[in-house]
Order: sequence, then C-alpha cells, then structure tokens
Amino acid sequence: MHDRRNSGKSTLLTVIGIAVVLLGIILVVSPVLLPSLATGANPPTITACSVLYQAQYSTSITTIPINCNVIPASGSGIQSVVFRYAQTTMTPSEANDPTNDYANARLLQWVNITLTPDATVNIPGYSNPYSAPNLSVDQGFYYYYVFNAYAFDGSSNYFPIQSGTAIVNNWFEVGNAPSGSSTPTPTPAPLVTVSFTAGQGGSIQWTDSTAGTSNTVSGTSSASFTANDALSILAVPETGYQFENFYISSTGASSTTNPYSINVLNAFTITANFVPSTSTSPTPTPNLNASPIPTPTSTPTPTPTPTSSPTSAPYNPFTSPTPAPYTTVTSWVLVVLGTVIALSGFLLVAVAQTGKKKR
Repeated sequence: MHDRRNSGKSTLLTVIGIAVVLLGIILVVSPVLLPSLATGANPPTITACSVLYQAQYSTSITTIPINCNVIPASGSGIQSVVFRYAQTTMTPSEANDPTNDYANARLLQWVNITLTPDATVNIPGYSNPYSAPNLSVDQGFYYYYVFNAYAFDGSSNYFPIQSGTAIVNNWFEVGNAPSGSSTPTPTPAPLVTVSFTAGQGGSIQWTDSTAGTSNTVSGTSSASFTANDALSILAVPETGYQFENFYISSTGASSTTNPYSINVLNAFTITANFVPSTSTSPTPTPNLNASPIPTPTSTPTPTPTPTSSPTSAPYNPFTSPTPAPYTTVTSWVLVVLGTVIALSGFLLVAVAQTGKKKR
C-alpha cells in the first residue's frame, strides 16, 4: 500500500513536471506566436490601396471605397491603420506654389478614418485587407490623402510613398471644376459665434491670432470666428476695480486665468466679472503735538497688457496623432522566463523518476 501511494505521488509529479515544461516552451516561442508582444521600430508595410493616385474620378462618382493591403513586419504586428484626407479647392499646382501662404496641404482640415481587418475585400494581390465605409465625396474638389499603418510600438509607414514630406503629391480629383471656372468653387469655412459680456468695472479685449483681428468690448457684444481659430480674451479692469473671474457658458465653470485662451470650436458666451479693489486705510487725523505722519498712498492696480496667444500649429498628418505605444513585454524576458520554467519542469520529472527507481 505504501509503495502504491509513493508511485501515485511520482506519477503526479511527472505530470506536473511535463505541464511546466510545456508552459516554458510556450513562453519561449510566444514572441513569434504573439507578434503584438514584439518591440522596436518595426512598422507594417502598405502595399496597395483603393484610392486613385494623381488621377480624376468621373463626374458620376459620389462615394469611393477605402481599403488597403497591410503586411505586418516580421516579429511585429498591426496596431491600427488610418486613412487621412482633406478636401480643398486648391489645384496641385497651387498647393505647390511657395508664394501661396494658404496653399500648403498641411494647413488643410484633415479628417481621420480608422480601417479594420476585412476578409470580404476580394482584390487580387490583397493578402491582408483592411477597409472602412465608403467615403462620400463632392464634385469639383481636389482631395489630399495618406494611409498610415502603425505597429504596437507606435512606429508607422505611409502610403503612397512620400518624397520627403510632400503630402501634396498624394491627391485625386472628383469630376471637373464648375462651369466657367478653372478651379473648384470655394466652400466658405464654418463660422462660430462668441458672445462677450464685460461686467461693471471693466472691459474685454479679444484677439484672434489666427485671423489677426482684435476688438475691445464694453458691455455686451458678439463676433463670428472661423472654426478652430485661436482666441485670446483679456479682462481689463477700470481704476478702482480688479478682475475676479471669467464665466464660460460652454463649460458652466469659471476661470481666473487672464488672459483666457481657447480654440473656437462651438458657440459660447464668456462673461468677465470685476469687483471693487480693496479699500485703502483712511488718512489719520494729524496731531499738532506730534511729528506729522505721512499719508499713505495707495498703489493703483496696473492694467495688464493684452497678450495674444500664438497661432496654433497646423495639423500635421505625418506626426499627429501617433498612437501611444502599447505597454509590451520584451521578447528576451519571455524567452528567459520560459527557459527557467521549462528547466524547472524537467527537474520535477527527474525527481519523480528518481523516486520510482529507489522503490
């Protein structure tokens, strides 16, 4: 009976040892089996896409397919694939004109669309297709675009291949320019209305550093700004008053920051509140028998000088937004850990077999 129990223990140790060995082997090979655990600048490669390159879609086109073929790098994986595009009325020749301050493709309003794996895309040469819903396009416009494929470490590749950072090389046209015009008809940029209210005891000075405009408001007034303009709002107290806070309707909160800076995205109302300055001590009654005491003089509250916010940096599809690298486990740690665990398993098996031989 005693030998039978010992034999059972040895068998159990053997099974556990084998299981531990298998676990160690799995950890050793996991960097290959799980490419998302790999680290290093090893981005995927985009080999083809569905969007035309420097070509014109017909006038009947209203939507275009968005898909591409993405190949992960050896020992790495694919974190995300993004299609970025910008609609513009500029022609490629205008966008390449260095004298046109507003013709640089980087200054356009770029839109990001995330692609997902899609096995239903049946295109010759596609081995790992990614796609997004069809993109609605408007007639008579040029579109600039770029595909980005990111690895889990945040590194990325672009498609079509860039010459330096010349995004303007990647474009397509939809239909012809409107009749009677050599270029597409411009679409006015959306405007956002901001209301300003200066409370009793001061005024408001606002500066739109993007458009290069400014104004002073006493009481209540409103102005329209192009969406995403950088706006600086300065509260200027009158003599005998001091700035207390701003109340911003869009957040329902107050701010004591002066000047207050914001990028105009939605309509809002901002109110500058002022309070009387702290009263100075009264002048004491002179005593003829004592040395005269000088009357204290209050120091006037200085009026802050308006400071305009710097123009916000244009959207750059080559550097933003880059996904933050995932928190990864380096391959060599897994290999070492797996090796130690596997050796421990072999040791358990050896101990179990030794016990059997002694009996």
